[in-house]
Amino acid sequence: MERVESGGRKSVTIGRRYSIYEEEVTMARKIKLSTVVASDDEQLSEQAMISTFEKMTTPVHLKRKTQLKCRITINTYRCNMDNKVWDHPKEWRPERFLTRIMTTRISTMAFERGKRVCAAALQAMPISCMAIGRFRQEFE
Repeated sequence: MERVESGGRKSVTIGRRYSIYEEEVTMARKIKLSTVVASDDEQLSEQAMISTFEKMTTPVHLKRKTQLKCRITINTYRCNMDNKVWDHPKEWRPERFLTRIMTTRISTMAFERGKRVCAAALQAMPISCMAIGRFRQEFE
């Protein structure tokens, strides 16, 4: 990570990820304020989502004495049901992975779900958390 001065405060940019410890601590503090839930349910009710977040969210106080909460849900069901990526995504057709055409297209499922798990699924969640921490840092 590289330090970039913007408006008198330090912000984090994509770059040398291994070098600066205090930005990692800042990001960890920002990510603690946000709750990330990966859900593969087709319909997740608002009440169930709220009760899940109330159990998972712990109050964290910063220098301002205000408690910040942010609810973020990554709906993996919707990620894997995109009509732009998949032809007829609601139909179970395993032969779609066996054609030669699929070798040039994205043929895996996002966020460790489904029969064809994405090879970068283990990397997707930390990248999502870093992006959320960055958004929190910029929009506070």
